[in-house]
Amino acid sequence: MNSPASLSPAMAISPELQAKIDALDNEKLRDRILSVLTGPGKRTASDEDIYENMVSNHKAYQEQQARKRKWRDDEVVAFAQYLSVVSPEDYADFLHQQREFNHIDAELGWDVRRFIAVWAPKLDYFLDGSELFSDFRTYIEATFCESALERQAADLSISSELRAKIDALEEKPLRDRLRWVLAAPAHRRADDEATFQIVLSADALAKQQLAGVQSWSEDELAEFTRFFRETWPEDHAELLRQQDPSLIGPELASSLQWLLACWAPVSTMVEIKGLFRQYRNHLKTAAPVADETDRSLWERTTPVDPELQAKIDAIENAEVKARVLRLLSCPWRGHTLDSAIYSLVTSEHENAEIERSYLEEWGDKEQWRIDGEVRFAEYFRKHRPHDYTEFQRQAKESSEIAPQLRWDVSRLLREWVMDLSSSDHKMLIGRLRDYLKSH
Repeated sequence: MNSPASLSPAMAISPELQAKIDALDNEKLRDRILSVLTGPGKRTASDEDIYENMVSNHKAYQEQQARKRKWRDDEVVAFAQYLSVVSPEDYADFLHQQREFNHIDAELGWDVRRFIAVWAPKLDYFLDGSELFSDFRTYIEATFCESALERQAADLSISSELRAKIDALEEKPLRDRLRWVLAAPAHRRADDEATFQIVLSADALAKQQLAGVQSWSEDELAEFTRFFRETWPEDHAELLRQQDPSLIGPELASSLQWLLACWAPVSTMVEIKGLFRQYRNHLKTAAPVADETDRSLWERTTPVDPELQAKIDAIENAEVKARVLRLLSCPWRGHTLDSAIYSLVTSEHENAEIERSYLEEWGDKEQWRIDGEVRFAEYFRKHRPHDYTEFQRQAKESSEIAPQLRWDVSRLLREWVMDLSSSDHKMLIGRLRDYLKSH
């Protein structure tokens, strides 16, 4: 075996190793190994070690692919029906983004993946959930993009018995959805009856979950508005600037849902979305909430947990510390836990510090358009060294980045350039991959 110190890009591959490479069945794997071993890049491992590592990673990838659940058409249709009922806004947004841009915004993708976890809680979230997410995108693309003539021809093939069952359903949206799905040429319709039944089951599950969502009174939602104003005054001001509550932007909507989940005793995605929908409807008709000037009511009657109090005492920024203490005594804090309030305020401060340090280090945000992949690669390496190494390895060996790693890097990228559009975000991830592949 060659020692790392003796390696040179121009050194020939040994006959023994060449024989091992030639014996591999996968042509693409052979080409990738030869490309790495004969490339100009500087290496810190021996040829034999590189070969063994790449073969081992390839086998692990094949085993992972073999374990993936293969989703049937009717199961993908069932999830589509479920999502359209529990969160019609997300469903419509997903349909729009997939059809118009062939790209799903990171925030929306995260929400849909969480709904997948609620719909099928026993899944391997990162493996099977990602596969269903991908199949759902393919289903949307194929089902809603065929011509009217294709759909009309396919519609005629639905049996009269099944058509009668659909017509007997009381709810028009469900009838329309079933006709649309069964008449789609993209739906292979191995068994129309099975698809009919599984869509009805998904519809029933969604309605059952929605029935369990608590209804909040107008007074309670007004209390949340006060808490929102005290906790995130900038976001509250932005909400007031957005005249139509039904058009709340994705970033503000995500912040609102996170704060609602902290404020109220809700945990599932269905409950959070249900409360968000109630609050948005409340905003359409609610009168402005008066500012509370009498702070004498803000007297806490129970002591703060000693461990949390020690964390608060350790906060160096006096303004942040005062804000935490003020919110812990807030009379309209709802059910928000002390620890959640501490995390909300301190994490917001940390994010602001990240943006400030970014601006100090890199200057103008628009500079990323010129050499963004180089600058972000340095930020990535500094803040997430392990993920950086893994991202670079995957870029070099297969040019494909694992979904979960890509997702984690996407979230870091949004911290680095916070107002990046979806198209620019996707483009910069691709540039980063190509940059790390060649370095």
